[in-house]
Amino acid sequence: MTALASPILVFEDEPLIALDIEDMLNQAGYENLTLLTTCAAGHEFLANHTPAVAIVDISLKDGDCTDLVRVLVSRNVPVIVASGTNKTDADEIFTQSVWIAKPWNPFEFIAAVAKALEQPTLKQGRRPRGGSARGEFEQSKREADLIIGSSREAEQHKTELLRALRLTRDGGTTD
Repeated sequence: MTALASPILVFEDEPLIALDIEDMLNQAGYENLTLLTTCAAGHEFLANHTPAVAIVDISLKDGDCTDLVRVLVSRNVPVIVASGTNKTDADEIFTQSVWIAKPWNPFEFIAAVAKALEQPTLKQGRRPRGGSARGEFEQSKREADLIIGSSREAEQHKTELLRALRLTRDGGTTD
C-alpha cells in the first residue's frame, strides 16, 4: 500500500464513476482517499486540509469547480482533471492541469496519479528529480501489474457494488 500523509481528493458526483475511481486507486495501493460530490463540500474540506493530489470533474451537482481548482493550484496541489467535457471548452485553469478524458484508460489514470504524487511542491523547496525513460517504464509496468493482477477481484467487487446499488434502488428486491 502507498502511505500518504495527505489524502487523494476526488471530486466526482456520479456514483458509479466515483466507485470506479475509488476501486482503481485502491487496487493500485492508494487507500487515503476523500471523495466529495459538491463544490460546497470541497470548500469546507479545503478550509482545514490540503490534499496530496486532487482528481477533479469540471462540473459537480452544485456548479463548476473553477474556484476549487484555483485554491488547489494556489497551494501547489497537483490537479488531474477527469472529465467528459471537451478540453477546448474548459476554463484555462483546467487546461493547465493534467487532463484525462472520460472514459479513461485505467493504466493512464493510475500513471497520472503516481506521477502527480512524485512531483515535489514548491512549498517544500525541492527540485524535481530527473528520471530516466527506463525508470518511468519500470514504474508504469509495476502499476500495470498491480491492476492486471487483481482485475478479477476488481470485477467481482464492482459486480457486488452494482448489485448493492440495485438492491438499494429497488427497495431491497433482486432483479
